[in-house]
Amino acid sequence: MKRRLFGRWTALVGGAALAVALCFAAWADTSSDHAAEVSAATQQAAAWLGALDLGHYDEAWNGLATVMQTGSTQEQWANDMRAPWEKLGKVVGRDLQRPEFSTAVRGAPTGRYVTATYLSHFSDAAPILETVLLSFEDGRWRVAGYSVSAVPDPAMPPAPEKAPADAKPAS
Repeated sequence: MKRRLFGRWTALVGGAALAVALCFAAWADTSSDHAAEVSAATQQAAAWLGALDLGHYDEAWNGLATVMQTGSTQEQWANDMRAPWEKLGKVVGRDLQRPEFSTAVRGAPTGRYVTATYLSHFSDAAPILETVLLSFEDGRWRVAGYSVSAVPDPAMPPAPEKAPADAKPAS
């Protein structure tokens, strides 16, 4: 039941907007030219996540891009977020893992986008990856997509190299 609710929540968070907006950037640009934009966007992402952590869903709604608000009322969105978010428990830690700037996101118009991926720890749940997609809209960074996924298992050690079939054993 818990897994089913969590899956439903993930689907509700962004609906169609997630399918469009959270496809990773077609062309990532990590040059220093965009460092200030990445910094500003990740500060906005952290503030938005902080509002969710505190249960300030109205404040989080105000930080959403138009694409995330379309098809839902503020009250519906808050209700869709509240129950699953509360099941995670209190945030224990959140570390930015990977911020990326891009000008193109599959299915979205050309613009300015930052994808910020966080490794997050909560009191009542296993660690998760939170991915926040921000778009520059109306002169500020706004959340255009949000998803939660399980943390992948650590990479397995590489397999030992095989000697070529015609190699002679060492003597």
